[in-house]
Amino acid sequence: MLDKLKILFIEDSENDALLMKHSLKNICKNIYHERVETKSEIMKIIKKQDWDIIVIDNALPQLTAKEVIELIKKKGIETPLISVSGSEMFNVKDQCLDAGAAAFVLKDNLTEFAETIENILKQDFG
Repeated sequence: MLDKLKILFIEDSENDALLMKHSLKNICKNIYHERVETKSEIMKIIKKQDWDIIVIDNALPQLTAKEVIELIKKKGIETPLISVSGSEMFNVKDQCLDAGAAAFVLKDNLTEFAETIENILKQDFG
């Protein structure tokens, strides 16, 4: 179990972000998170501090997950990116993975979400 975890949720639903955060309670008890949803908020927050993982909703009001991934990658940020979606969209999944996401997970499968995060963090933190 990790001592602490810093997660950035690029997500337009506060409830979804809280549900995803709660699903990680067995990985880490001390989770710090912030939630943003606009391009300007994303640009400010990624400069503000380092994150252990960034979770990106596929259907933001102004951006797609692919656009967010490309934006973050263009800034040279190497933080693992996880794309999440409310529905299975194979073309979107492929686009996100091709753009540099470490994984694509459905929001309604919180067990898989937590396992994916844990696996990625194990790779990064040993």
